[in-house]
Amino acid sequence: MAEDGYTLLGARTSASEATHWFDPALAELQLQPNKAVPNSRVRIETFSKDRSRMLVRIDGADQPGALYYYNREIGTLQRIALINEKIGNGKLSPVKFIQYKARDGLEIEAVLTLPARSSGKNLPFIVMPHGGPWAQDSLTYYYWAQFLANRGYAVLQPNFRGSTGYGREFLKKGEGQLGYAMQDDVTDGVKWAVAQGIADQKRTCIVGASYGGYTAMWGIAKDPGLYRCAISIAGVASLRREVNDFGNAFHAGLFRDQWKKMTPDFAAVSPLNSVAKITAPLLLIHGKKDVTVQHVHSAKMYAAMQNAGKQVEFVSVPLADHYFTRQADRLTLLAAMEAFLIKYNPAD
Repeated sequence: MAEDGYTLLGARTSASEATHWFDPALAELQLQPNKAVPNSRVRIETFSKDRSRMLVRIDGADQPGALYYYNREIGTLQRIALINEKIGNGKLSPVKFIQYKARDGLEIEAVLTLPARSSGKNLPFIVMPHGGPWAQDSLTYYYWAQFLANRGYAVLQPNFRGSTGYGREFLKKGEGQLGYAMQDDVTDGVKWAVAQGIADQKRTCIVGASYGGYTAMWGIAKDPGLYRCAISIAGVASLRREVNDFGNAFHAGLFRDQWKKMTPDFAAVSPLNSVAKITAPLLLIHGKKDVTVQHVHSAKMYAAMQNAGKQVEFVSVPLADHYFTRQADRLTLLAAMEAFLIKYNPAD
């Protein structure tokens, strides 16, 4: 946005995360830091009124990156701060896009992260569907995937039908398919990874947050025997047609009309109603300050699993919101995930 607060200067797409400048002068300006670091993603975060000085972020899917001060007049980049001081500016596990076909022939794109210095074959495997479901995973730094890859797991993040970023037709293919073809797209990603020799079929787990948490729970109910374990973070256990997708005043009900079209029978594809089918251990993690998906979803799922004699663990995080914004809550989350995976799907 320009200084006047009205003129749109550019936009970012979820697919590339790059800025598409509508202003020709800014498009030209973007080329200068791009040339300075040709193999990284460069984003101009802000600039001076005369556009001679800029704050630039340089990062990639395999590195959290850093912030730099760029002086246009002399063409130099000066590092101001690392995004993560402990990780630094080095590269972590490699990340790339892959494509596979769903069982009905639909082309699905996914993000694959492999452990650094691994053979890339016969690895313990995590499939990690995104939240939303109106969202998209792209080639950006994602600390969950990098954490799991650091622990030895291959991680696949499938952009199943109904994901954004692939056009209206692809988006509409999700309508009526929540719990059905949308879930099958995730399953087919696992089968692709096994067929490619990447994933060890006997060491596969499903992990997700929000809608991805729902997918994790529904995955072990719909396809018992496919997954060795599941982790649901802030997941929806009981679906309803009149769901309120966002719990704050600005976003409340944003996707309500779309949500009503997502499945013909919400109760039939709710994990809470299918606990009897579950055979894999389940970890539930939920913040008590979550206003997007109520904490009670995980609490009820935990009680139902216990009453049915299923293997289940529940980590209730007192101060965590839906996004685990606080560092302390993120550490709790990662520690719980790691301990559960060591117990039920250990890496090499």
